[in-house]
Amino acid sequence: MQHFLEPLPAFPAAEAELSENDLVLDLLTEGRFWRTSKLKGLFLLYRGDRGLVEEVFLPEKETDEYDLLVEAAPRLEGPGALITYNGDSFDLPHLRKKYEAYRLPVPFSRRTSVDLFQKLRPLQGILGLPSRKLADLAEYLANALPPKDFYTNDARHAFAALSLLPVLRFLEGAFAVDELHAENETLILRLRPSDPLPIPLTLQSEGICLSANAGTATLPPPENGESICLSAKIDSATLQLPLSNGFVRNYFPDYKNYEYLPIEGYAIHKSVAAYVAADRREPATPNTAFALVPANKLLTDAKAAKLVAKNAISAILASPLASP
Repeated sequence: MQHFLEPLPAFPAAEAELSENDLVLDLLTEGRFWRTSKLKGLFLLYRGDRGLVEEVFLPEKETDEYDLLVEAAPRLEGPGALITYNGDSFDLPHLRKKYEAYRLPVPFSRRTSVDLFQKLRPLQGILGLPSRKLADLAEYLANALPPKDFYTNDARHAFAALSLLPVLRFLEGAFAVDELHAENETLILRLRPSDPLPIPLTLQSEGICLSANAGTATLPPPENGESICLSAKIDSATLQLPLSNGFVRNYFPDYKNYEYLPIEGYAIHKSVAAYVAADRREPATPNTAFALVPANKLLTDAKAAKLVAKNAISAILASPLASP
């Protein structure tokens, strides 16, 4: 059996997400069912004493499967996260069954599983990926975060995907509102992500938004809606919200619990909407589930400004997305 370690070049964006005891794991098998499958390789990435290391276990004959499990066990033991891509559904149950079949202790039982296949699900549409397959994500990453020759196996692909976690945290509200002001019929908020973003980001709802190096141009929205636009790059972001008569929209993330009142121009909870005539209300969508908030309030209330920004991003994510 081959067992070797290979030092890897620095990859700061992903390494920042990898703690000292964490392991990135990918299991290579011949066959999907553990009883009849053969282990063809185990790939581990982690922080070594001198930087990023890839440790590889490659059986050369059928009897090497037992040796692989035994030799890999000391590395798999211990605390920390076990990071995979679709590992909760395949790699970890498969590997666990192999250890149990040979009546060996399961060495990674103390580790916490982090399955990037599930965790990064919201980013598929944002990144414009045709599917959630690791191959499609790896192709995107190789173009967005070079060098391309780093992406030689699925363990490295999963490791590189860690770079996208700051984007996910940003979209979930990990930012501060540094500034806001009105321009024409638009409220512009300058956001500062808690962690630097590895990629430029442009999202839109009910309008067309073009972005270049974090600059944003918003074209006139269609007649049935107004534009919400978010653009971000590295350590700054701009969020544009429609402004009408001094009011800005505070969107409700749980939009399915609201009814929109077209005449009034805002949404109310279903428990209240039951008392409104049926022909004066309609089910709210992500873009119509909102209350109106005086824009001046956001100038003096930082918490309210952040809540409006966070809810607007939630509305964008629940709507059809456009990404450069």
